[in-house]
Amino acid sequence: MPRSFGDNGNMVPRNVRFVVFPSESTRLFTLRAKVSPTNAGTDTGCLTLASNDPDEASVSLDVSGTGQVQTPEEPDINVNPGSLAFGAVTLGGSASRTTTIENLGTADLTITSIAACAGTSGEFTWAPASAFTLASGAKQTLTVTYTPLDVGADTGCLAITSNDPDETSVSLGLEGSGMQAPPPGALDLDIKQFKASPVVTLGQSIRLRLDVKNPGGTDGKAVATLVGMQKGAEVYRETLMVSDPAGNGSTRFEFPAFTPTAAGKIRWIVTIDDQDPDHDTAKATTEVKPRRPRRNGDHDHEGDDEHKADRDAKD
Repeated sequence: MPRSFGDNGNMVPRNVRFVVFPSESTRLFTLRAKVSPTNAGTDTGCLTLASNDPDEASVSLDVSGTGQVQTPEEPDINVNPGSLAFGAVTLGGSASRTTTIENLGTADLTITSIAACAGTSGEFTWAPASAFTLASGAKQTLTVTYTPLDVGADTGCLAITSNDPDETSVSLGLEGSGMQAPPPGALDLDIKQFKASPVVTLGQSIRLRLDVKNPGGTDGKAVATLVGMQKGAEVYRETLMVSDPAGNGSTRFEFPAFTPTAAGKIRWIVTIDDQDPDHDTAKATTEVKPRRPRRNGDHDHEGDDEHKADRDAKD
C-alpha cells in the first residue's frame, strides 16, 4: 500500500500489502493509523490505498491530528476570604475568625510558613502555625484570634508562603479594635437588624425598620438616629427613642416612611447613642428608579411594585 503524506513528518507511514479474495467480499478489514506528534499544532495528510480495482486504482484517506503540550502538574493556592474583620472587642476578651486555604492545582501544595507581616499587631494569633501540605483539592481551615490589650484600632496581615509557582506569598488582611468594657449597670442597646426597602419607583414610599436588642442586664431608653444621603446631599433625618427589656430578645421599631423625589441610590446609616462605649451602627441602600413613561395599552404595575417593596421591607 503506497502512501502519500503532507510536509509534517509527525505521521509515520508503513507499506502494507494484503489480498481480499472474492470469498471474503463481505468481510470488513480494519486499518489503523497512528500519529506521534513531536510539537504542538495540527498535523494533516492522507493515506493512498492502491489496488488492482479497474475503476478505482487509487483511493485517498484523509488523516489529521493535533499535538498538544502537556501542562505540567503544579499547585495553586486559594485563600478565601482574603481578609478578616474582628470588629470591636472588649478588653480582656477575644474574638476568632476563620479563612480557608485550598489547593486548586494538580500537585501537592506545601505551606512553608505563616508569619505576621511587618508592622502587624502582636494581638493577633493563629493556628495552625506550622508548615503543612495539601493534596490536590484539599482544604485547611486557618483560625485567627484577636485579643486586644488596649483601646484603639489594630491592623496587619499574615503572609502565607507556599510552593505555588506564581503566588509564592499570599497576604491575609487583619483588622480589629479594642474597647473598654461598659461600666457596671450601663445601658447597652445593640442593632440586631436594620432594613430599608431595597428598590422603589419614584412616588413610592420607602419603609425603614430597626430591630434593637439588649444583651446587657440594664433596662432603659436611647436615641436612634437615621440619616439618608442621596447624591451627596442629606435627604432624610429622623430620631426615635428605642428600648428593649433585658433578656427579651429584640424589639422592632419603624422610622417614618420616606417618599423620594429624585431617582438614584439612597444610602442609609442608623446609629444608637447609649451608655455603652461600642459603636452601634448599621447601613442599608435603596435604589430609586425613575417612573416608566405610560404607553397606551400598558398595564398599571405601579401598585404591584409598591406591594413588592412592602414585602421586601417586611422580610
